Amino acid sequence: VDLKGNVTAGTVVDSREVINPTTYNFFLNSHHSDKGTSRPTHYHVLYDDNKLKSEQVQMLTYA
Repeated sequence: VDLKGNVTAGTVVDSREVINPTTYNFFLNSHHSDKGTSRPTHYHVLYDDNKLKSEQVQMLTYA
């Protein structure tokens, strides 16, 4: 968490306690905010032709 109370940009949450464990999904805070208003986005992977590992999809999404 930064000084404004935001989660650091690039933070990923894919813990089974937080997300739906039966689907391929994760939360990613992909941007920085100066006013304490950044909100993570909930991503759902519908189909993966390339058979990427979850870490690869998360890194590609943030890149």
